[in-house]
Amino acid sequence: MVISNLAHSYSTLTAKNQNREPDLELSATVVRRPGQSPHFVAITTLGQLYEFQDPDDLKVRNAADRQRGDSDVYDAQGNLTGTTPVIDRKRVDKMKELVLDGKEFYGGSLTWNIPSEEAEYQFNPQEGILRIWGVTTTPDSRHRHALAREITELILKTGHDLDPWAYEWVLLIYTVSRNAEPTIFNESNNLGKPANQTRIKYLYQADPHNRLAMNLAQHSVLSNYVEIVKNSISVNSPKVVTFNILQKGLKEAFPNVDDGNFDAIKDFMHEYLKRLVEVRKDLGPLPLSTRKPMREQTVIDTGAFWNAFLRLAGNLYEVADWSERLKFLAEPFKYKGVRSDGTKIDWCGDLFSRDNPHWHGPVLAEGPNSKFTIINRVDSRRYIHQVLCKLAGV
Repeated sequence: MVISNLAHSYSTLTAKNQNREPDLELSATVVRRPGQSPHFVAITTLGQLYEFQDPDDLKVRNAADRQRGDSDVYDAQGNLTGTTPVIDRKRVDKMKELVLDGKEFYGGSLTWNIPSEEAEYQFNPQEGILRIWGVTTTPDSRHRHALAREITELILKTGHDLDPWAYEWVLLIYTVSRNAEPTIFNESNNLGKPANQTRIKYLYQADPHNRLAMNLAQHSVLSNYVEIVKNSISVNSPKVVTFNILQKGLKEAFPNVDDGNFDAIKDFMHEYLKRLVEVRKDLGPLPLSTRKPMREQTVIDTGAFWNAFLRLAGNLYEVADWSERLKFLAEPFKYKGVRSDGTKIDWCGDLFSRDNPHWHGPVLAEGPNSKFTIINRVDSRRYIHQVLCKLAGV
């Protein structure tokens, strides 16, 4: 219910800002909900959004760590050279085309937050003016903020007849702590429509499997080698597994994790991953100069196999000699069989080699130039898990 005529004002203004001009002033109305901090609804324009995002006088910033994140950028040698915003260029360009061509485009409301740790506000319903001191953040709607910046720059350069200061947009402004911003992002992207599951799960920590995966990504032997922004790993990235695969594998391995057993499972998984990397160094941190050619020869760090390693942890969780049972991962693997033409196969080598005929068909499909590519399906992941369980004796 929208309330715009209340008898009292809303304010978090402290003495440090009382004698200073606000950074932003917007015509707004207040939205009250029992048990929640006030929300505000305001109107802005494309042109104002362009001004608010001026890097030399920033009023609204993208809180990358609390929503879609920034993607690491690596050079050809695997050195981290910086970050870039996670932006779907096709999506921004399509919105830009619709706006410039005057076509039907709704766009929804933009989302801001006045984080209680970083900014202050004052609102008097009698005036209908929201005043903000400090920098406001965007828990969501990054693409539409990018649209506002880019389309206004284009209009200023080309002289297009659209007036960006007359093109209005609705703002929904929250007043929650920065720790609550991932919940806003989750509601916007997970409850209503599909989004990048790696980033959604990384941010949304109410789920115990997400919290478990977060702990491992930040504090285990895999620290800094888990991709926490995208659902895939770049060929020029030395990272070994995505957060989404880590979370899904843990959920399948430990479906009943809760507050009562969380710490025990967490401690076990730290030891389990440490042991995995001891036995198979190619599952742990490696320089790109080593990992990149290795990927041509092995399947060990693919998503399908990581899923199986994580599920195997669930099978070994209550096995006393689980650590010893992982030795098979480094032992030569022998395979005997018969080809479709009747010729015999007598093969010995690394279990995870792409040349291992045991994977050909159920897990690896032969493509152009006789190269084998991974089949990442439910049945292939199940097959890998069954093979590992058999070799581990569980």
